[in-house]
Amino acid sequence: MKVERGRAFLFEPARFKNDPAVMAMSPMARGAYIVLFCEGWDMPEPGVFPSDQGTLAALARVSPETWSAVGGEVSGAFDTTSRPGFWIQKGTLETHAAQKLWYDNAVQSGRKGGLKRALNAAS
Repeated sequence: MKVERGRAFLFEPARFKNDPAVMAMSPMARGAYIVLFCEGWDMPEPGVFPSDQGTLAALARVSPETWSAVGGEVSGAFDTTSRPGFWIQKGTLETHAAQKLWYDNAVQSGRKGGLKRALNAAS
């Protein structure tokens, strides 16, 4: 699922503040998580990351040494078991799917309205 041009990333503070795994992180881990979380929106499959530690460190914009110190904390906010080889941020999957549905519905409504206007103008 590719993000269409013009669609905004929705940050949901309540989801962030109510996630016990995020709240249990050290400030350094939380910072790496936030950057990684934001990067997830633009992944080829939104919210799904390869579990390669070097890739995760690069996406989180931290050094490999820093990632070694915080990666374990950050992993607690991801599903790391249901799909071997990947870290999945389920909140991003849910938000992206909801926004895609809204976008697709808006496009369909616009097409229907445009067709109706075109038919009215032709008669």
